[in-house]
Amino acid sequence: MYKIERVHDKYGYPVYRICSEETDSAAEINDQRGGILTQLSLQGQQLLHLDGEIYKDKTKYIRGGVPILFPCTGKLSEDTYMVDGEKYHLPIHGLARNFPWKLTEKNEERGELVLELNSTEETLKQYPFEFCLRFTYILRKDSLKILQEYKNLSGKAMPFSAGFHPYFKIPEQVSVHIHASQALNTISNETVNCPDKIPDGEAEAGYLVLDNQESVIRADFGEYKLTLSFDEVFPYQLIWYVKAEKFICLEPWTGKPDALNTKENLLWVQPGETLNTWIEIKLEK
Repeated sequence: MYKIERVHDKYGYPVYRICSEETDSAAEINDQRGGILTQLSLQGQQLLHLDGEIYKDKTKYIRGGVPILFPCTGKLSEDTYMVDGEKYHLPIHGLARNFPWKLTEKNEERGELVLELNSTEETLKQYPFEFCLRFTYILRKDSLKILQEYKNLSGKAMPFSAGFHPYFKIPEQVSVHIHASQALNTISNETVNCPDKIPDGEAEAGYLVLDNQESVIRADFGEYKLTLSFDEVFPYQLIWYVKAEKFICLEPWTGKPDALNTKENLLWVQPGETLNTWIEIKLEK
């Protein structure tokens, strides 16, 4: 049996908390700040990095947790794109993380919580499509799965990219292995052979993996191992590491940065239709 309750986190924010005392696993989601997963503990192991000082400042993007990326991943050229001859502006990683979400369902027996984000007059100013995003968070003793529904409520095809930006804390060390040959080094902006190991002694490393042969990222943190699995609609993964801040981001993306302009690997959902997909974070001890 699970417990789902409305509590205040240590920074004073109201959050939804899913927990299982039997397995010592819990997740906290701040619905008012973009539906972001801020805390995740599996079998007593705290997994997520969160910069508390930045998190407390509502004017800043949260540096930590698991931000939601929609309808773009990465940065648009000059933060702009065109739809039907009109110019629109979106911040880096889109708008979903900047609007409040709404709890629509919860099931304590199954450890499931559902949040929704619906288009509004404010979202239409940035993204001229009516939509409903419906995310189901499912907690288990060694995993958290996020089911996603992207529904187009507009009368025309809806283009977008989507993804997640998980920040994992590094307790001692970390080693990430990707079964791929090509990656974009986001620091030098050069396409390179994908390193066998990330990071490899750098103070900061950034790689957009272009041809992962598996729908999974495996990370070894010494004390434990994590796998981040995802649906095939996420062909790209960004790996970002900052040694001084002791975090590594393992990010599944459906498209490259600026896809709303380039149209490369852009997802399109027809009027009235829904794209269903998922990701899963799993602990291995």
